Formats: sequence, structure tokens, C-alpha cells
Amino acid sequence: MAAAPEKIRELVALLVDRVETVDRAVARVIWTPPARPFFLAAAAEAAERGVLGVAPPDGFEPPTPALGRLRSIH
Repeated sequence: MAAAPEKIRELVALLVDRVETVDRAVARVIWTPPARPFFLAAAAEAAERGVLGVAPPDGFEPPTPALGRLRSIH
């Protein structure tokens, strides 16, 4: 079951402080302070395993220094 657009906006507001773009593509996601530890931990784990990034089951890839691109969350 998909979430209603209003609920998606609420969730994004809890996790994302701002998104920086370059040429209409996501260049960087700035996480809110409560969300930041999760994404930093995921990036550290990915670096230890030598993978480009960690993709949770929903397919959203947290930004990591080694990650070449980000996929849209909608």
C-alpha cells in the first residue's frame, strides 16, 4: 500500500533538511540532525565492505562519498 502524498511529505520533512541540485539532478542531501546518524552509519558500513553504497529494501540510496548517483524517492 502506497503512502498518501501528505504522509510522504511528513516523512521527508523528518529526514531531509535540504537537497542540493546541479543541473536538475540531486547532488547532495543534507539530513536532519535526528536522521544523520543512520545515514552516516550506513555510509561507514558500506565503506568497510568496499561497496559503493547501501540501498535499503525500498531502493532509496543514502548519499555516501563513494556513491556516484542518487535515485529519486518518488
